[in-house]
This record gives sequence, C-alpha cells and structure tokens, in this order.
Amino acid sequence: MCINNFIERNLLIVAPDTLLSDVTALMSQKRQKSLAGCVLVVAAAQLIGILTQSDVIKSIAQGFDITATTVERVMKSPVITVAYSQCDDIQSVCAVLQQHSISYLPVLGDSQEIIGVLSAKSLFQSLVNQNSDLALAEEKLAKSENLLRMIVESEPECVKLLDREGKLLEINPAELAIIEADSLAEILGKSFYPLVNPQHRQAFIELTESVFEGKSGRLEFKLTGLKGTPRWLETNAVPLRDGNRITALLAVTRDISEQQTALRERKNTELQLQQERDFSKAIINTVDALIAVLDHQGTIVSFNHTCEQVTGYSSTEIKGQQIWENLVAPEEKSTVKAVFERLLAGEVPNQYTNYWLAKDGTRHLISWSNTALFDAQGKVNFIIATGIDISEQRRFWNKLEHQYRQTKLLAEITRKIRISIDIEEILQTTVTEVQHLLTCDRVLIVEILPNNTALAISEAILPNLPPMLGYELVDPLLIGEQLAKYRQGEILAINNLATAAIATEIKQLLKQFQIQAKLVVPILSQNQIKGLLVAHQCHNPREWQKNEISLLTQLANQIGIALSHAQLLDNLESMVAERTVELTTTNQLLKEEIAEREQTEAALRENQQKLTGILDNADEAIISIDQQQQIQMFNRGAEKIFGYKATEIIGKSLDILLPEVFRQIHRTHVDYFSKSALQSRTMAERNSNVSGLRKNGEQFPAAASIAKLKTREGLLLTVMLKDITEQQQAKEKLQASQDLLTKAEKIAKIGSWEYNFAPQQLGWSEELFEILGFPKNRSVPPCEDILNRVYPADLLLVKKTLRQGHQEGKPWHFNYRFILPNGTIKYLESRGEPTVNSQGKVLKVWGTVMDISQRIEAEKSLQRSEEQLRLITDGLPVLIAYIDKQQHYLYNNRTYETWFGRPRSTLLGLEIADLFSADDYQKMLPYIKTALSGKVVSFEFQSTNENGHPYWMNATYIPDFDANNEVQGFFSMIDDITDRKQIERMKSEFVSIASHEMRTPLTSIYGVVKLLSAGHLGELSPAGVKMANMALKNSDRLINLVNDILDLERIESGRDQIEKQQCNSTELIQQAIDTIGSTAQNYQIVLQDNTPALEFLADSDRIVQTLSNLISNAIKFSPENSKIWITCQQQNKNILFTVKDRGRGIPHDKLETIFERFQQVDASDSRKKGGTGLGLAICRHIVEQHGGEIWAESIYGEGSTFFFTIPQQFE
Repeated sequence: MCINNFIERNLLIVAPDTLLSDVTALMSQKRQKSLAGCVLVVAAAQLIGILTQSDVIKSIAQGFDITATTVERVMKSPVITVAYSQCDDIQSVCAVLQQHSISYLPVLGDSQEIIGVLSAKSLFQSLVNQNSDLALAEEKLAKSENLLRMIVESEPECVKLLDREGKLLEINPAELAIIEADSLAEILGKSFYPLVNPQHRQAFIELTESVFEGKSGRLEFKLTGLKGTPRWLETNAVPLRDGNRITALLAVTRDISEQQTALRERKNTELQLQQERDFSKAIINTVDALIAVLDHQGTIVSFNHTCEQVTGYSSTEIKGQQIWENLVAPEEKSTVKAVFERLLAGEVPNQYTNYWLAKDGTRHLISWSNTALFDAQGKVNFIIATGIDISEQRRFWNKLEHQYRQTKLLAEITRKIRISIDIEEILQTTVTEVQHLLTCDRVLIVEILPNNTALAISEAILPNLPPMLGYELVDPLLIGEQLAKYRQGEILAINNLATAAIATEIKQLLKQFQIQAKLVVPILSQNQIKGLLVAHQCHNPREWQKNEISLLTQLANQIGIALSHAQLLDNLESMVAERTVELTTTNQLLKEEIAEREQTEAALRENQQKLTGILDNADEAIISIDQQQQIQMFNRGAEKIFGYKATEIIGKSLDILLPEVFRQIHRTHVDYFSKSALQSRTMAERNSNVSGLRKNGEQFPAAASIAKLKTREGLLLTVMLKDITEQQQAKEKLQASQDLLTKAEKIAKIGSWEYNFAPQQLGWSEELFEILGFPKNRSVPPCEDILNRVYPADLLLVKKTLRQGHQEGKPWHFNYRFILPNGTIKYLESRGEPTVNSQGKVLKVWGTVMDISQRIEAEKSLQRSEEQLRLITDGLPVLIAYIDKQQHYLYNNRTYETWFGRPRSTLLGLEIADLFSADDYQKMLPYIKTALSGKVVSFEFQSTNENGHPYWMNATYIPDFDANNEVQGFFSMIDDITDRKQIERMKSEFVSIASHEMRTPLTSIYGVVKLLSAGHLGELSPAGVKMANMALKNSDRLINLVNDILDLERIESGRDQIEKQQCNSTELIQQAIDTIGSTAQNYQIVLQDNTPALEFLADSDRIVQTLSNLISNAIKFSPENSKIWITCQQQNKNILFTVKDRGRGIPHDKLETIFERFQQVDASDSRKKGGTGLGLAICRHIVEQHGGEIWAESIYGEGSTFFFTIPQQFE
C-alpha cells in the first residue's frame, strides 16, 4: 500500500514566538480541514519543533499562562523526522512511531523541506481497512487496465511490451503496422530481436537487459518488417513494475526514416562543402605566394603555408597577433601601420614592399598587393594581403650591380693605362677604387725592391688607422720565403689572423697595425714580380670571396702591364740619360753620389726612429745584449714586465732578469745559438721552460724568441719576451675543466665528439669509445664502421638526421639502438648542435651520445608494472580512481563502467561533481579537501539510487605528493557496503530485541533468586545458600550486560540524544565518586580528587556514567590499599578529565582495541574481575557524541591513565 496516500499535507505551521492561545484557536478552527492534532514550528524555513494537543493540555495543567507563553517554551525539540525517500511502506513507518513512542512523524524532502505529517492514528486505521480495501483495489486495477489498453490502442505512436527474453507480450495497432504483421496472433509470443537489423541487434539486447536492471534507455535502430520494408526507428524504453518487481519492458517507438534520409543528405552537403573548403585551402597553401588575411584591427586571421616557410612561424603561433608585432622590422612599423590605415580608409595601394623578420632573425623583402573585403555597411571587414618574396631577386640585382662596378673599375683602370703614362695616378686610382668597392679598411700596393724588401708606394686607408705608405715593410708575409710563392703566382688569403696557421711573432707584428684579415695578390710582368696588391680588414675578420680575389687578380694583371709600360719608358729615358751622363763632369757625378748618400742616411735615420718607436710601444719585452750578454737595449715593454727602468738595467748582465737556477742553462743556450747558423729561434724549442725574475723577486713563466745581427761592433742578440702567466693559468683551468668534463661524462655515461669542417678534423672523448665499444688506444673509427653497428631498423633515421645536421645546420635530438661486437644492443640518445656562419654555412658540429639502456629497461619495467597494476585494479569490484587538484578524473578502473553504465574514456576529465549527485558531492567535499591538504581520510556516506533505494558507500582518499612534497592529487577507493550495513542493522536489531526480551525474565529470575538467597522462601542448606549466592551474582552480572548492550545500541542508533546543560566539573566527579565509593571501600582503595571547578556544557548524566565506568575499571585492576587519582583541568577550549591508577597496566598493543565491544586485556578478566567488556565502548560513544576524544596511556606493570576531553562550548 502506498504510504503517500497517508501523508497529511494540509498542515498548521507557526513561528516559535507564536502564543499558545493563538495556537489553540488555530487548532479549533482547522479541525475539519487539516491535521489539527499537531502544529509544526518553523524558523528560517527549518523545522525546529512540534506541538501536539497533549503538549498544550499538559502546559495548561502545569499552570502556564497561554496568553503570555510562546510555543518555543513548550514545544518538543529536536523533532523526530523521516525522509520521504525512506517511506517505503506502512510497517517501516509504524516501527519508527513505535520506537520513539510518538503519534506524529513529519516527512521531509531531500532539501529538508516539509512535505507533510504521518499520523499514527490514520496509519492504524489504514491497516484495519486494508483487507476491505483490497477487493475494491482489484476492481479499480481491472478498470485501469482496460482504460490503459484503450489509450495504448488509440495512441498514434508505436507501443509494445517485451519480456526479459525479448518476446512480444502486447503491441498496439501502430506497432503492428510497422512490423507488417497481419494479426496479433502472428507476432505475439515471438522474439522481437530477429526483426532488428543485425548491426543494431546487440545494442537492442543490451537496452533490454539495462531496462530489466531498472534503468531507462533510448536507441535508434533499423528494423525490417515481415514483408521486407526497412525502416529507421527511435525507441524510448522504461521498466514496467509490479511493486518492486520489473515485469516487462514498455517501449514507445516512432518512425524516423525521413529524418535519417534528410540527415544523410545534409551530411553529404556538408561533406561537399568541406571538400570545397579543403580544396581552396590546399590551393592557398600550394601557391608560392604569401597570403595573409587580416581583420580590421590588423590581427592575423589566416596564414598560409608559404608564409610559414618564409617566416619559420607556424600558423598557430602567429594567429591572433597584429601583423606588425613580430613580423615587421622595427624601423618599418610606422610605415606599415600608415599603409594599413589607408587600406581601412578605402585607399588600396597598388603595390609596396617591406621587410619581414623571420623567426631565426633573417630578413625577407616582400612585395605586396592587397584586396579589401567590405561588410554590409561598406566598411572594410577583412584585408587579403598577397606577397612575393623578392629577397633573392634583390640579392641577384645587388650582385649584378657589384659585378658591374667591378667591371667598370677594371675598364677604368685599363683606360687610364692606355691614355696615361703617370703610373702613380694609376696606382692611386686602383687602391682608392678597390678600397671603396670592397669596403676594405686598407688597400695598398707594395713594390718589391731589388734587395727583396717591400715598400708601400700607394695606399687607401680609413681614418684612425696607422698608415704604411712610404715605409719599408718588415711583414714576413710579404717578403722572405713567401716571396718565392708570389713569384709562382700564388695568392695569400687569411680570413682570421687569430686562427691562421702562422707564427706567433708574425701575428704579434701584424697586430700592431690592427690587421685581422689579409689578402695578397702578386703583380707580375713578363714572369717577373713587380709588386703586391694588398687588402687589409682591421676591425673584424673577413672571409674573402672568390669574386673579390678574381677582381684583385685582374687588377694586378693590369697594374703589371702598366708597370711594364712604365719600365719601357724608364729604359728609353735611361738611354738618353746615359748619353747625357757621358757629357757631364766628374764633379757632377760626385755631387750626385754625395746627395744620394745623404738621402740614404736620412731614410735610414727615419727608419731607425720608426723602429725605435715601434720597439718602445710594443707590449712585449724587447732586450738587446752583446756577446758578453750585457744588456744594451731595454724597451718600455720590458720596463713594465720586469719593473726596472732602462737606466737601471743598461750595461748589466742578463742574469739579473733570470732566476738563479736558470742562469747557467740560459747562458749555455745563448752561446750555442750565437755559434749556430740560425738567424732566429723561439726559446720554446729548448727542453727547459723559460722563466723571468722581476725586480720584486717574483718569478713568472714567459714565452721568448731570440734573433742575432752582426754589426761592426760585433754580434748583437735581441730577445723578445712575453709574460704568459695569465695564459698558463687559463691553460691550467682549461685542463682542469677538461678533466672534470671527462669525469662527468664517465659518471653520466655521456660521450662527446666534435667535427670541424675546414680542417676536416673529428675528435672523440674517452667515454665515447667506451659507450660505442671501440678500443681507446686506436684513432677515431671511420663513419662506415660506426654506421655498420647501428641497429638496421634505426639506420635510416640516423643517416637522415645526421645529414640534416651536417648539411643544413639543424640541431637534433633522437634515440636509436646500437649493436656491440658481442651482440649486446644498447639504447643511445644522440644530441647535436651545429655552428653556422652568417651565410648559413656549417663550420663545425658538436654532439653527445648518452647510454640510456638502463633508463629504457626501467621504463619498460615500469610499463609492465603499470599494466599489471591496471589489470589488478580493473579486476577489483571497487571504484578506483586518480583525481587531480582541480577534482578532475585522470584514471578510472573498469568498475566505473559497470557502476555508471558508460565507457571509461567518457569519464576522463570530468569533475567529481559531474558523476555524483549534488547531495552526495556535498557529503564528500570536506573529505576531498582533507585529502588535498595532505591527509589520508576514510568515511562512509549514504545515498539513494535512481529507483529511490538507499545504499551505503565506504570511501578512502590517499593524497599523492610530487617531488616538492606538494599534493598534486589523490587516489580514491570507494566500496559498496550496503550489504554490510544491512547485516550490522540486522545484528543490532537482533541484539536489541534479544536484550529487551531477556530483560523481563532476568528481572524475575533475579528477584526470585534474591528472595531465595535471603531465606524468604524457606531455609536452605549451606550448599544451597552457596549456590543461590552464585546464581544471584551471575544474574546481577547478566542484567548489567543486558543493560550495557541496550545502552550501547541506543547510543549507536542515535535514539539516545544527549541533552547539554551547564555543568560543574567538581560536582560531576563527586557524583561519580559517590556512586562507586562503596566498591572502593570494599577494596580499601582511596579515591582522591583535587581539581578546580570548571564550567562547561554537557549531558551531566552521561559524563557521570563515563567517569563511573573509568573509576570502576581502575578499582577492579588496582591492588588493595592503593590510590586512584581523578583530576580535571582546562586544555585550550576543552575540559580534560583523567583517571589514574597503580594497577597492572595495559600492553601497548591493546591500548586501541580496549575501546571496542567485548574487548578486555585478558579473556579471563570477565570471570575474575567481572564486567561485560562494553564499558569502555560506551564511554567512547558518549565522549564522541560530545565531540571529544578518549584514549589511554599505560606502562605495563606500573599502572594506567585514562584521558577524555569535552569541548567547553561555554562563554
């Protein structure tokens, strides 16, 4: 019988401040229209009390003035209520009324709203009338079934009933037409499944099974009628119930064949439209032109493939940015914005160019044309910019222009040679134009004199650089051995003096003229060297191009022709001069000779002054000594290095500048060099190191060279010395760093290698030999030997990646397998970083190889472990999940699919609140926050399924910490404990019923035994008295056990509500001592209390019961003539009670279990000491009801102390 029919909804509801007189008037007025026997008291939309007629009568009998007394003073609170979802039947509701001895039971909804009131009187009357109503109900049911059948048969939609096996139980005419059956007899009782298309049949079967599990469902499927007509149908299926039993599947179906046809046509249209869009997109991405679409704010909307290739940005990187943010050069941004403003104003420039900046920093010159798209109001909505990269075209024209200038220069020089006989003008024009055309810092023409020295005769130079014009040059790269190469037509090109393979002395000499790059082309005429055409780069290194070398070679050839012409002219003049000389006097010849000598001496003095200036300004120490090794010259560089002034040191022995241990060795070397045929040598060629001694006594390492010169006064030796202290320290640091790198590579199992393209040198670290299994005592193996050991399946990847790195300068990072000679396969990780110049040419490549075999094996092992763990979790009937800090599901086991009826993949990413109801989520939320704070938490909660049936769940949350010990999520395990809860409830009910049933006969037995023991029923023999006393003692123990069981069951069920009131700790302790004092006297035990009086809110009877149980236990286990201390103190916002004894103590492993039911330290205690094993369990429940904690501390053999806290809650 439905309990809903007995809920009274026409209620009397009043506020707590309503007067009793007004309530009485309301009850009398509404007696005929509502449940007038009670009034509900509501405040802030919450039920806070109930007032019945008997409560009103009782108040009047107690003398309350109903005209001045409010409902709040006499109402019953808190109110016993029942949830609407728990009103299963009349019997369960009656049990609640009987359990609490109440006549009215308010019914609340899920949000605690008041639905109505159940009256014990009306329920009782319904039970009386139930039998008489049954026949009437059956008659109504038959009428309802007939009415339902008429409705179904007239329904235009298709309706059918199926049993669990899919057999048709009932169908309406519309369904009969869909199936194409001629009569009901042809189809009823037969399976519906064969009519369903095989492609959808399993889904229909699963829908049927789901409905018989109590769920509703919807399905679109294809059906073929008995006459072969195919149709698309949509069905909605619900369970048909008889009480709690599902008897059939009720399906309402409609024909959606036309919708399916329209849907297919729409999909075909969409597919064609998408193909057209893809075709247009493919065309845009295929053309070589750059196409970018901008909105009216200049934001990039579209960016085709050519744009991506030119800029290096992907479409996703650049979309949403304004065109001038990253792509336009800074100096052109204002110009581009101005063009864009003109486009918005409707002025469309036909064509313009600007530079685009690529992701790698390169510039591309783009020629643009634009198309504007207008909206309905005529305003520019979008701009389509179409561009062509003309960078290569511009570079080509620049190259042509450069070649034209070179050709023009060559023609100009040739023309001047033909029309001019002024060789100086020709040479000066040449150096000036070359310096301007090649943008060199210095260009000069050097004449090779008969004594094979070089003289600068023409020069074009940048300001602030030291000139060379008119000087005889001591540059070894222009004279000496190099001169023989120039005679053979060889060209000298040095791109970077610092890295060039030339002597250090030459570098130091050229450094004085700030030369960093040098190009020398010989000037030949009739196979004779006439001079050199020289170009210098002083501010930076420079890579000389082939066309530049070719230009200087052609100019040198033309200059050679000009010099030949000049020589021919000189020869003619010489012949005339010879004839003239024959006619001059001897005196004139003498004057010419004297003048020539004076000129030569003047030039020599000038060169001597220049040389002296060079020597004085040099950073190196330049020291000249005679054959006795006495110092003859000491330049400023020497003064700086050694600390002596030249005036102090001139004329003294060179030994003063040498450490004592090196003096004799140095003298021997100098004497040997003086007698040798060598003109110069570096002292590094000696077997001993070179060291110097400063004036302050400090020694320092040095690099030195020595040269000798024969003079009229004798042999002069010149030493050039440089302090290399900083170089040596840097070298030592470099070696230490190299050693540390070698150790680090060995520890990390990382090998490194470097390949330089210019010298084609390849170097390996020691660890790389070890990793790849090649002998360390051999040279680097050929590439072919290395590639032969690469795992065949990885060989193509290795070759392709390394080729891109070496040829295109692309960095790489990839893994591959490598086979050692013994057949072992290693997993290697390769990284590479090429170095390229400004033209994108690869100069060198540096790479590392790391042995990651152990890591790969560990990853594989981890994958296997994860797979095993996944199989285990999928096999458990528990909801297991991993949830991140934002409460999103990142993992769900297979049980989630069964529980929620949907694939796991659809659950990933959902929040907890998406899967559980709002009420369940609110119950879980505090525990979720606890887990995310880093604490493990377990809890139980009750919920209801979609059929309204309650179920219980047990949940455990375990936090997950990251490497920084911060919570990054938690593991969730939820188990259905409904069966366990039902068993516990049944057990609790059984214990309660049994205890109630036992209490009455036990009381009678106890009374009879007590009379018998007291002799009131006749005199007993001594043995009889002993037996009667034993029976009396056991009866008393059994009654106490029953009372404890009933107390514990009442507390756990929640029926025993605590009533808090203001309490005094001293009074409660004294009450407990008074209660148990006689027992303490029997054992000669002193109960001592000396505590302050503390006020707090609590149920005084329950606190006294707790103290009495603890003191009673202390008495039982304390020796005679001992003492028990009962104390109380303030602890923060709690009141802390303690009971301390000197008994035998409690083992450490029992300190937790003693608070469980029927738990004692020793099983024999119940026989020896008495007791039920329930006292501490009752104490724990009482304390927890108050929101406090209880625990014990003990030293076995010395005694125990029991503690419990009660929140003060009193101000």
